Amino acid sequence: MQDKMAVIGGGSWGTALAALAAQSAENVTIYAVEDELVENVNKHHINNLFMPDIKLPENVTAKSMKELKNLDTDRLIWSVPTQFSARVGRENADALKGKSVLIATKGIEIDSGQLIVHVLDR
Repeated sequence: MQDKMAVIGGGSWGTALAALAAQSAENVTIYAVEDELVENVNKHHINNLFMPDIKLPENVTAKSMKELKNLDTDRLIWSVPTQFSARVGRENADALKGKSVLIATKGIEIDSGQLIVHVLDR
């Protein structure tokens, strides 16, 4: 079992992936924008905004997206919506550099028409 994994993006998809990742990692941290979501995941192990009916495993916690700059794992799942991925990637480029990233985001960026792999490569 690996020790740590991070899921970047706290929507329903990111939350579902965090629950799955918790089966093979000792600690899984969801990085989310919404302070209410972070608080509820940490206190009640529930993502009250996007998956209120699912109890998360005890080894899943959450942090504010602002704390992504202090990332303490090399294993990431990227579930940030494509529309916001370029900004989040740019703002946290130093923290993300050299990490193993599983991209789990779908769709295209509306303004550019680019796929997520190209959006994150800019």
